[in-house]
Amino acid sequence: MFDVLSGAVGDVRVMSTSGRGFTPEELAEPALDKIIFVGSQLHPAIRDQADDLALLADLDVPTLVMVGEVDLPFIEQSRAMAGTIPGATLAIIETAGHSPQFEAPDAWAAVMTTFLASIDAVEGSAV
Repeated sequence: MFDVLSGAVGDVRVMSTSGRGFTPEELAEPALDKIIFVGSQLHPAIRDQADDLALLADLDVPTLVMVGEVDLPFIEQSRAMAGTIPGATLAIIETAGHSPQFEAPDAWAAVMTTFLASIDAVEGSAV
């Protein structure tokens, strides 16, 4: 499942070496005081950059925003991006974390294939 480290600040649970994300059940465990996500300590140049969400409203291309349902730090941002980009499609991949292409490859491929087919259908009808 995941490793548990105990210390003065309580239990800290980290992802297992398998690299899979947490399930919703694991996230709901009452003993879970703190989760350390891989990459949570972003470089300040990335972490502190300006929020340019409004610029996405100018996009005029088919857009798929995909996020894993247990990638908690990015779900709301993904919803905001999809809501800002005209005509964007939002896909939340069940049981996946930050890397749905690895954690739920079949679901990821199905979403990607469906999205790409929808682009082909629209572009094909315009010809």
